[in-house]
Amino acid sequence: MGGGHPGRALLVPGARPGLRCRRRTRDPAALSDDDGGAEPRRPDCAALRGPLPPDRGRRRGRAARVAGSRRRRALLPRRRTGAGHPGDGADPRSRPGCGRVRPARAAARAPRQRGQGRGGRALNVPVRLPLVQPDQPAFDTVAVRWVHHWNSHLFSLAVERPRSFRFRSGEFVLLGLHDGSRPLMRAYSIASAAYAEELEFLSIKVEHGPLTSRLQRIEPGDLLYLGRKPTGTLVADALTPGSRLFLFATGTGLAPFLSLLRDPDTYDRFAQIILVHSVRRVSDLAWRDQLTGQLADDPLVRDQALLQLLYVPTVTREPFHTSGRIQALIDDGRLFGPPLHGPARLDPAIDRIMLCGSSAMIADLSERLATLGFEEGSNARPAHFAVERAFVG
Repeated sequence: MGGGHPGRALLVPGARPGLRCRRRTRDPAALSDDDGGAEPRRPDCAALRGPLPPDRGRRRGRAARVAGSRRRRALLPRRRTGAGHPGDGADPRSRPGCGRVRPARAAARAPRQRGQGRGGRALNVPVRLPLVQPDQPAFDTVAVRWVHHWNSHLFSLAVERPRSFRFRSGEFVLLGLHDGSRPLMRAYSIASAAYAEELEFLSIKVEHGPLTSRLQRIEPGDLLYLGRKPTGTLVADALTPGSRLFLFATGTGLAPFLSLLRDPDTYDRFAQIILVHSVRRVSDLAWRDQLTGQLADDPLVRDQALLQLLYVPTVTREPFHTSGRIQALIDDGRLFGPPLHGPARLDPAIDRIMLCGSSAMIADLSERLATLGFEEGSNARPAHFAVERAFVG
């Protein structure tokens, strides 16, 4: 190490105290013995200064940052706080405390855009994004294959199935039409089996509904938009293994259960399947003939359905051989008569249940099942019963 007085800092002419020594010295004493008159080198200022207090370096670093921040703020023009601000209308540099003003910052600024902070920095605020257009990959364009009107307020339709479309029996998907600048979509349960070449849906007719008022007038060959991401909880994977499967539906809530009844896997999972469909009018019993015949027209499941499927239609506002709401059939025991096997009550040890339809029915039966010891299941956590809460029919 070069010479000097131990414990004393080397003072370089023109250098400010406290700053690092950056100037080269010509003092021969600052050269090492083996320099041999070579190019003089910068002295080790830290060693010449001696040891610093433990926290002095940290204090000096903070002080430098604060001083730099203050100098930068001093370069910005101060905001006026009102009409009486001293110096209004005068040169900003003449106002007390304003300091030097950069002309570029003193000029008028363009208004900031939504989601943009000072200096153009992006802020973490919600921004309304444009709606997905039909030609983007969220939807497919599909043609209508056929339409069937059950009565004046209920109809079915089927559309072609895209080759890449995959779903599980019991799921729903978005279906809709183009409405001016954007697609108008609604959730519809798929009534077809997972292996079917067509996608079948069941819908009510709402005269002034934004979608159904137009959807009920479609014809074969018309084009619809079909979502690419089916989902739902009315799937067999949401239930733990059991012996009896009760499917409780009101109105168009029948659709996802039709998909399950057309799937052979459903019959492999449960020994007996009981479908209870409650409607207001007899004409609302869609697919009544097919279900009464235990799906005899479906060669894939007809043999299993003949032995395992029990169809119980009930009507609430017209005369019918079975009348009353689903809750009444459970309470008075009519649901558990022959040919149903097992106990004459709902038992969480052997029974599994799915609910789809009106919000009143779902709320009432969910509460009753909870009191009986049933637990609600989902795709992530299978349990005793499943409910589709994304929409009601």
